[in-house]
Amino acid sequence: MEIEKIFLLSIIAAIIELDAYYIGMFLISQPIIIGGITGYLLGNINAGIIIGSIVQLIWINNPPIGAFVPPSTTTISFISTIFSIVFLQTLSNPNKEAIFMFSLLIGIPAGYFVGQIDIWHRKLNVKIIHLFEDKIKQCKASYLVLIQILSIFVKIFSNIILFLLIIFLGISLAEKIYLSLPLQLIRALTISFWIMPIVGLAVIFNMLYSKEGARVHWVIFFLFYIFFFLTKGNINLNFFIILTIILGFVISSYIVIKTKKVTK
Repeated sequence: MEIEKIFLLSIIAAIIELDAYYIGMFLISQPIIIGGITGYLLGNINAGIIIGSIVQLIWINNPPIGAFVPPSTTTISFISTIFSIVFLQTLSNPNKEAIFMFSLLIGIPAGYFVGQIDIWHRKLNVKIIHLFEDKIKQCKASYLVLIQILSIFVKIFSNIILFLLIIFLGISLAEKIYLSLPLQLIRALTISFWIMPIVGLAVIFNMLYSKEGARVHWVIFFLFYIFFFLTKGNINLNFFIILTIILGFVISSYIVIKTKKVTK
């Protein structure tokens, strides 16, 4: 494990975490982007994009609207990608799908915890504002800038520390746990990983539900199952098929919805 790259990635991920919560919404915090960046810097961009795509699908319907703070999909993708690539590099004869799923099971609670930390940060921001409330009432604009800087610094610093703790303390422990798993659980992890895109399709289906869309969904599901059965030995081809099917489903559902609106 390259320690310098892990430090660099932790800083990058902590800064990207600011997107959508603290500094606008530029969509650079999307799981597929942080997964790709992490994979590229660690020498396995394919793993990063695969993990990022899965996370993107599963949590595509959880935008941070209003007071709602969803789990951090950036963190889920970031942590899962790092653990996946490290395991693929260090383990002999690794089962890719099982490792991807095992890493996701590590990244998911980390993402939920960062979401909870964001709630704590909001409460802390209120206290920081109250701390300088008198200065603000005196129309001293520089204190507004100071509040923003303190808030951003606390967010970045806490995320960097959390990421480094999870990575450096968790990898060795997670590796021991994975190596102790019986073959039945490894097989279960493999099957579970292949089910994840289906769960993602179900999420999209729920977002764009209509009677016409339901028919399209089941046709696509059937085609996906056939393609999966015929090409299950080629993971890259499988994910190309998955993404193509998802794109087709989204376009079909959009056309159905647009047609309904025009009809009305």
